[in-house]
Amino acid sequence: KIRLIDLDQVSLSSLNRHAVATLADVGTPKVHCIRKRLEQIAPWVIFDCRNELFGKSAADVLLEPWTRAGADHGRKPDYVLDCIDNITSKVDLLHYCYSHSIPVISSMGAGCKSDPTSVVVGDISLSTDDPLSRSTRRRLKVLGIPTGIPVVFSTEKAGPGKATLL
Repeated sequence: KIRLIDLDQVSLSSLNRHAVATLADVGTPKVHCIRKRLEQIAPWVIFDCRNELFGKSAADVLLEPWTRAGADHGRKPDYVLDCIDNITSKVDLLHYCYSHSIPVISSMGAGCKSDPTSVVVGDISLSTDDPLSRSTRRRLKVLGIPTGIPVVFSTEKAGPGKATLL
């Protein structure tokens, strides 16, 4: 059972960042695009798609226990994968998961990074080389969470000859 939460739609400019989206998916909600592709890979998975923006006020509903009938009815999430690029939503999610003892792993920024051997998993306190992790870390620290959030980040340093964002 997988719950997908995302307000965005697939756009032409986002196709390069979505391994499951194609040109035919442009204009459709990302949660349905992802569900459609994952159902082709694992048709036995049950999806709960929420085309919504994650935020503090919606957290209890969006991360509520499973409500569909079956053996897992009433079961809280086993794990949360944070792939949010909106700082406020990201911090709200990480704070909620931390405060409610829900295991989470968070993806940090990788703009202008190209070396896959530099990708590591570590504590948020170690992710220092991108603006997304820096801002997330600062905001979580204000909320009393300086460590304890596992994140995926790159240790690659930006420099001359590296790609630049347009």
